Amino acid sequence: MELNLHRLWIFMQVVEHQGFSAAAQKLYMSQPSVSNQVRRLEQSLRVTIGIAVVAGTPLGDRLVVESVLDEHLVLIAAPGHPLADRTTVTPDDLSADGPRFLPREPGSQTRALQERVLADWGLAAAPHADIWGPEAVKRCVAAGTGLPLISEHAVVDELRAGTLAALPVTPAPQPRPISLVRRRDRLLSPAERAFLELLREVRHWPGEHDGGAGDTEDDDPCRC
Repeated sequence: MELNLHRLWIFMQVVEHQGFSAAAQKLYMSQPSVSNQVRRLEQSLRVTIGIAVVAGTPLGDRLVVESVLDEHLVLIAAPGHPLADRTTVTPDDLSADGPRFLPREPGSQTRALQERVLADWGLAAAPHADIWGPEAVKRCVAAGTGLPLISEHAVVDELRAGTLAALPVTPAPQPRPISLVRRRDRLLSPAERAFLELLREVRHWPGEHDGGAGDTEDDDPCRC
């Protein structure tokens, strides 16, 4: 049984945004593409997924919640950005540089986390432009539109290739837990228990993900 973490991440977006249509819009994918990736995840695991993988730590007496890994946000820039060669970047550096930040769309959990980090840095009132979806964010950064806080696993390939740069901001954003959630009163099938065991073995996002795991639609415009 093989666990494809990129498909798992797409499934997480479906959970976070409470539906395939909303997740597709946020990911800049078509709804059939999102549905297909979740279906392929289920097929690879031989299970209909009844376990939620969510960002954060939900509360509820009827829920069993188990943290499996941490998700870190990184502030990224184009490689030619004036701060890209710094060994340390402070909030004062960001304020003096006067960049426009590129948060995710209002209402998402990622947006709420981004707003908390900017507030911690004293930059809550900094100029910003809302961007829909990680691929659009990366295109806007490459075009020099602004600086986003983005999940580290979404830019692994670009950071390795040098097409984007991570700014080493101090203090770094606090990580966000990724949790498994299931109902306390529901018995798991053998396949679901096996799925849980696979997830428990995951302790970090992969350095690479399957090139065939997703088919984001690169022709969509960057909403800057």
